[in-house]
Amino acid sequence: MDTDCGGFMGEKTMGALLDDPQIASLAEIALKNLFRVQLRLGFADPPELVPFGTADSSVVDTAAHRALAKEAADQSLVLLKNDQKTLPFTAPASPKDMVVGVIGRNANAKGNMQGNYYGTAPFLVSPNEGIKAYASTYDSDGSDVDAALKIVKQVDAVVLVVGLTSEGSRPADEAEGHDRTSLLMPLNQDQLVTKVAAAAAAAGKPVTVVVMSGGPVDVSAAKSDPNVGAILWCGYPGQSGGTAIADAIFGKTNPSAKLTMTWYPESLSKEVAITDMGMRPNTTSGNPGRSHRFYTGTPVFAFGEGLSYTSFDTRIVRAPSAISSSAFGSDLRLSPLSSKTAATFTVEVTNKGERDGTEVILLFASPPNAGHDGMPLQSLISFDRVAVRPGQKRQVELSVQASHFTAASRDGSRVVPTGEWKIWVGPRGADAVVSVQLE
Repeated sequence: MDTDCGGFMGEKTMGALLDDPQIASLAEIALKNLFRVQLRLGFADPPELVPFGTADSSVVDTAAHRALAKEAADQSLVLLKNDQKTLPFTAPASPKDMVVGVIGRNANAKGNMQGNYYGTAPFLVSPNEGIKAYASTYDSDGSDVDAALKIVKQVDAVVLVVGLTSEGSRPADEAEGHDRTSLLMPLNQDQLVTKVAAAAAAAGKPVTVVVMSGGPVDVSAAKSDPNVGAILWCGYPGQSGGTAIADAIFGKTNPSAKLTMTWYPESLSKEVAITDMGMRPNTTSGNPGRSHRFYTGTPVFAFGEGLSYTSFDTRIVRAPSAISSSAFGSDLRLSPLSSKTAATFTVEVTNKGERDGTEVILLFASPPNAGHDGMPLQSLISFDRVAVRPGQKRQVELSVQASHFTAASRDGSRVVPTGEWKIWVGPRGADAVVSVQLE
């Protein structure tokens, strides 16, 4: 390993391993990688020659840094459900003209928004504080369901901010050294959502569920609940998280992010032992596979899902009919340093809606014999994001590295599966595939 962030490999263990010439050679490679990075960072140079060597506190927490933190939060929000255009809420002329119930264990989250491995933030805006910039609020942590139901009677709309806690907040549902045993939200949060949403719907009040978490959560109940109009995932959005959430809810910004992971149903936690590290499906153990590349079950939400307040038509308009593997060369590793381009695809994005939006283009590929003999069902081979005005069409060229037309064999080596590869755009775009022959 190039970096050991723990102390699990003691001196005796390391010494015994290094007696093996093969392991010793790997250790030498790892050490060279470490020194190479340090040299690139200027560790061996005089301070006056290092760009950051003379930096002081004036370059910390600048206006540009704050803007970047806000932009990062804006771009990370994933709109997963938006029935009957529940979102965005219409922003009132004055906060006094609208009252929103902000309910849930993360309604007033601050430290939790930082996740883990964070520094000291200059400020932290909770979801409740962010919404207060648009409307008056009544808030509750949701621990008393009856109190939450009383709030519903006093407001015009409801925002439930639920989910998990990170190392930034106790009890740290998901953290380093602490694995979850369930994919459901703890503390009966599903029950809270169901009861509050039912009361709000009976009174004709819109309900949005904001899920704060780092990992996937089974929110099947909220997804299928007709009383829940919208679901927004915010991850752990950092210091400006509450502002970003509120801006999206009230339409100042337009969500554009896509899910970076598969959201599995709770049944997976019962089907697969935590000690089962298998990625591929295994009929003997009952493992249905992991990640969008191998999972054979039905996800709650799929990798790459994400809605917008506008609508896009995204399709491949130019693609090679054949690719020759003879030009791939010998380096088939999946490496960011690889620059061997195997093919270029042109994707056209049309904004069919009535407002500006940004589309994240995800280009997927499926190899020959997909889902069999260890081959993945699909892989993400390229991506980009493009801003598109209403009625506008934009074309984007996506370059695909040769390594993305390879696969890992059972012994871990890279192989080139020749034959028909299927290429498409988006998690639901497999019905509009382009076939490419890899020779």
